[in-house]
Amino acid sequence: MLLKENESAGTRALTQNEVFEQFQKFEAAIEDLFTKLHGSWAFVYCIYDLKKVFIGRDIYGKKSFLWSRYENQLIISPLITNKGLWNEIPSGTLSVVNLCNIWEDMKVVSPYSELSSPWTCAFGNVVFSVSESLHKKMFTLNRKLLHETEIDDLLEVDAFIKNFSHALQRCLVNFNNNTDSIAVLFSGGIDSLLIAVLLEPLVQQNCVIDLINVAFGKKPEDFFKAPDRIRATKAYFFLRDKFPKIRYRLLLVNVTEEELSICRSKYIAALIAPSCSVLDDSIGCVQWFAARGEGLLFEEGKETNKLINIRSTAKIAFVGSGADEIFGGYMRHRNCYIRDGRNAALDEMEKELRIIGERNLGRDDRVTAFHERKMRAPYLDDLFVCWALNLPLEVKADFTKPRGIGEKKIIRHVLKNFGAPKEIYMTPKQAMQFGTRIAHLEKANEKGNDICTRLISSAKNAI
Repeated sequence: MLLKENESAGTRALTQNEVFEQFQKFEAAIEDLFTKLHGSWAFVYCIYDLKKVFIGRDIYGKKSFLWSRYENQLIISPLITNKGLWNEIPSGTLSVVNLCNIWEDMKVVSPYSELSSPWTCAFGNVVFSVSESLHKKMFTLNRKLLHETEIDDLLEVDAFIKNFSHALQRCLVNFNNNTDSIAVLFSGGIDSLLIAVLLEPLVQQNCVIDLINVAFGKKPEDFFKAPDRIRATKAYFFLRDKFPKIRYRLLLVNVTEEELSICRSKYIAALIAPSCSVLDDSIGCVQWFAARGEGLLFEEGKETNKLINIRSTAKIAFVGSGADEIFGGYMRHRNCYIRDGRNAALDEMEKELRIIGERNLGRDDRVTAFHERKMRAPYLDDLFVCWALNLPLEVKADFTKPRGIGEKKIIRHVLKNFGAPKEIYMTPKQAMQFGTRIAHLEKANEKGNDICTRLISSAKNAI
């Protein structure tokens, strides 16, 4: 029973209409809170008085959040827990489920005007509530056209450094004073290098920054042929010379074909699921070995067989996820621009930002969490994204310029500002599966979007 205090009449029971009104206000308050939450989060909040369950996932889906209908029960978990059919709960949604009849009625609050997914299709009657303000703030790009004479690169570089440094600081909350090491999943490309550069003034002087670089091969000499290994070594030398007071360590993670097969079957496939494409397999395996953080400690001039094997003690692992989506890093952005014009490129960038959670981040969170590390994606920090979305395209990328110059232009300018050599900041993007050479261990005729049969069979055996 709910009671209401009235100064003149004492305390009385609320009427049914008043109870309903209070519950409606409470539900509205939760929905309002959902649109204001920042960071990496997912929750299930059950209110028995309301007979409702609130199920929410952060705007970019940085936390793994899966669901299954198993024996007519709704099961929600960050990991697959049984043999039912599992799917991702859509990122950026607050779903309100009726406890009295779980599969009949559901309300979904989201920034999307259209949301077709296995999640919404599983319920009989779904009512959508679109948060226009959330969509505008977190997914809408500035379409203002800037002419070259209007762009002040130096001013934009300073603003980038300020805003991205704040994003890194927010990632370090609750860790900075209690950690002796931080990990960066380090390809040597511009995204991970910039994280390593801007961490320098933010960490304690005794803190170690582990730069974890992964390469795959059939023979020992294959590892040092991997483009990511070559890039990472050059980037490490730059960091070491630029910031001699900070202890950067380059960890060389060398993965043989045999170890890849064993670990995929024993651990990785079950963590990647329900993702199941060839690309999911490649990236998920790279991320798993990187997050494990076990490799040879690089020392200049030492032969490989004399390097010691260590494991990073870092509790957080920084990744460069989101940089390509926000700053025009993919070849398809350039192709859209050349084929269909500026607005087509912006449309593609908006679309990819909307699906990054289901496509990448849930999977990456699962493989990272397996090693008891927390994944941090500073390029997808909510406040940083809000700032970056307001930048005109011409500040972020210039698709009229060659590869290695035009895409992610502003990140390249920041690294140039820090004195990075041209061979580092002007290197074109290379996909992770080719940079690490994991693709060399698989079938040559496979396409990234194909269903990965070895992943499916391994996952079935693991679950």
